[in-house]
Amino acid sequence: MPKFLNLFFIIFLLVHFTRSAPSLASVIITETSHNQGINQNITHLVEFAESPPGFSLEKDDLRDIDILNFKPYQKSFMNLTYSKKTRWVRFHFINNSNFEISKDLVFNTPLNGSIYVIDENAKVLETMGSSVPLKSYFQNSNLPSYHLKLKARENKILYWAIRTRHNASGEIILSDAVHTLAHPQDLVILFYTGGILALLFFNLLTYIFTREAFYKYYLFYVSSFLFFVLCIKGKLDQWFYLPNFTITHYLICFSSVLAINSVTFTRNFLNYSFANSVHRYLHYGFLGFFALLFITGLTPVYDYLNPILGHAIDFGIIIACLYMIFMGIRTYQFNKIFSTIYLLSWSFIFIGVFSWFGMKWGYIPSNMITQNILLIANLLEMSTLSLGISIRQLEWQKEKSLISQKAAEKEKFERLLKVLTHDLSNPLTLVLANTKRLMARDELTYQNQSLDKILLATENMKKVLNKVREEQLLNLTPETPGRVNILEALQYSMIFFEDQLQNKHIKVELNLNSDLTLNVDRTVLINNIFNNILSNAIKFSHLQGLIKISSFSTNKEIIVEFKDYGVGMSPELLNNFYNDSAVVSTLGTSQEVGSGFGLRLIQEYMRKFGGNVEITSKQSMQDQIDQGTTVRLIFPLDKKSL
Repeated sequence: MPKFLNLFFIIFLLVHFTRSAPSLASVIITETSHNQGINQNITHLVEFAESPPGFSLEKDDLRDIDILNFKPYQKSFMNLTYSKKTRWVRFHFINNSNFEISKDLVFNTPLNGSIYVIDENAKVLETMGSSVPLKSYFQNSNLPSYHLKLKARENKILYWAIRTRHNASGEIILSDAVHTLAHPQDLVILFYTGGILALLFFNLLTYIFTREAFYKYYLFYVSSFLFFVLCIKGKLDQWFYLPNFTITHYLICFSSVLAINSVTFTRNFLNYSFANSVHRYLHYGFLGFFALLFITGLTPVYDYLNPILGHAIDFGIIIACLYMIFMGIRTYQFNKIFSTIYLLSWSFIFIGVFSWFGMKWGYIPSNMITQNILLIANLLEMSTLSLGISIRQLEWQKEKSLISQKAAEKEKFERLLKVLTHDLSNPLTLVLANTKRLMARDELTYQNQSLDKILLATENMKKVLNKVREEQLLNLTPETPGRVNILEALQYSMIFFEDQLQNKHIKVELNLNSDLTLNVDRTVLINNIFNNILSNAIKFSHLQGLIKISSFSTNKEIIVEFKDYGVGMSPELLNNFYNDSAVVSTLGTSQEVGSGFGLRLIQEYMRKFGGNVEITSKQSMQDQIDQGTTVRLIFPLDKKSL
């Protein structure tokens, strides 16, 4: 008896699970679910299989469908990665209601390749999908759908044979009407397309009027992104409705063009320059990689190497995003505003691309946001870039204004040189003529008249030269440097001021290292630096004053120090000097007149020598011991200076 019960129990289990197995992959439609009118995700209720080697639709193997090893899918999201194999989906529909039911069987991803709808008798009922021209089957949506009819109490088995060169990931939906699924997507795409087209039109007009090459690269980039998005959404096929051709089939070509235009636009927007030749080769090799993928996508080679090239384009797009972010980071130190705006804009794209791939690979749930994440990211990126472009346009206008200003200054400088050569010729002629008359020793009255003319002509020359010096300041450039001994240069400079020192009874103390030398232009060091400092020290020193000049070196610098005990400088004058503002001339202790231009010359030439000027001063109109001005010239030390 126990043996009989055990045998009966085993037979019961076998019969039960044999009959229950198909129900695991059955779609049961009841009267209640039909009346609710919902879009039902039935992905987890289908069975899935892949074609074994040698199994082909072209070989009439449909009669051997039973050899396929179907297994319950049991997932709510179908992820069909790159493969040359045909993937099979088996549906088992059971209508438990008492009336006929009509439903749309939808694969809610535009990137689905070719889908063959086959009945249980191995007959192809319909061919649809992104690789099939829309004209060959009636379709009012970019989502492929099969219109399913079930009679009352009918059971039906259907097959989908899916061939795709894309990463086709999505849900299988049993819907009352496919347009209820596509309509929200259509609204999002129309809104996105309208915004991008408006942006394109505006920048096209800007390019026509400005002819700036940057706008050309921007137009290429925006256009390629628009076509890429419309391609992955299947809208190019739906809108253009080509009879024997599907645009979505060549998605890899749109992806490659987008990557090339994105990298090119980034380099132009950031004014990115290559660090070395290796970096240059990697950059153009990167562009060549996408160009090769573009060409391959137009040929049958892509279909044979689909698993390799499909992952290659996905990986390449991610690397392109990282490379463009790298360019933004690398140029940040040179242009913080543009780099910050660009990095912010591409952070949206970076997040969008990773979210989209995460959805396609099944790591992130598929919903309205993730399905349109690229559109959202692109709109945010374009909005941010528009701000950057506006700022860049303002910068360009400033640069153009500065260039125009420099051109005007150059023209003014050249005009002044012409005036100088012309206006000095007459006074010089007068000086020479009257000097010759003096040398001829004419009568005394005539000599006095000649001296007056010489004085007048000389003063006129001085006014012209002072004016030219003011206009020339920023255009002055030292000649080729050489070794200059500091002691010899100062001794030579003091020769020009012997009379002034004697007239004011000023004593000069020298504490100079006779071995120190500088690698500078001798003429500039003496005439434009030392002479200006000595002139100011004498000008603002009291009668019977003292000027101390010393030189010494540190581990990194050579310092020449001038110290006087004169009236000193006001805090306002010192502040103007350090802020590169205009330095107003003041009268000396003996009412000497200056131009206020000497300090600017000293500062400008010290910068050209790679050095610096430090001035400290205490102002007082009385003759005091702790008053006066100290000027320190700081030169960089080189090996030959000591």
